[in-house]
Amino acid sequence: MASVVGDFVCATRQLFSQGFRSLPAILGGASLTLGMIQGNFNFLFFFVGMFIFTPVAAGLLNGLLELILINVPILNQLPRSLWQIPNGTANACSIFTVGLSSGPPQTMNAVPSYWMSMMTFFFAYIFCNALFLYKKQENEKAKKEGVTARKSQALISMIVAIMVGIIFSILRYATSCETMLGILVSWGLGIGMAIGWYKFMRVCGLGRLDDLFGISSRILPLQSYEEDIPTVCVPS
Repeated sequence: MASVVGDFVCATRQLFSQGFRSLPAILGGASLTLGMIQGNFNFLFFFVGMFIFTPVAAGLLNGLLELILINVPILNQLPRSLWQIPNGTANACSIFTVGLSSGPPQTMNAVPSYWMSMMTFFFAYIFCNALFLYKKQENEKAKKEGVTARKSQALISMIVAIMVGIIFSILRYATSCETMLGILVSWGLGIGMAIGWYKFMRVCGLGRLDDLFGISSRILPLQSYEEDIPTVCVPS
């Protein structure tokens, strides 16, 4: 009986470990699936930013920083543990190969890592989305209940995004898949990519392609408040 319970605990732990390692791929796949099934371009463009542009940027920055850390004499004296992790660890807990490696074969560069960069993009984008909705100026004729509900949802989303993002970063660091320097650089890259991509989507989509919550698309245009005929928002 004890053996059965032990096997169940080990299997459950391994399942959660594999799920946590593949979390960016799971979130990216969910965004792509929802976008394709619902015809929701918000999720499709979010997928492009998180699962295409962010990994490409992480890979390029990873290789550039490694060349600098190896070829600059002063930086080459830094402890390898600041920016490299064991190769076996990398293969066991990263969704992609962590990065290019010109150093010893038993270590790999994790500054930045794909996992942390993509997850930071995810939470930072949600935060940017919620912050804009919270700060969005309401129309004087809009219902106060709707405005309060929008602000409450946005505020809760911002708090949850920050808290869960920090918790996930701590859990990821505890797996020995990240270095402290790698986490800091990944945070900077992910936040920068999220802010840039969100602003780009706002400019290109006129406020309709950036909102994952779907709140902006439900807000009536200003002219609708000036008409006596009932108006409803429909996709254009």
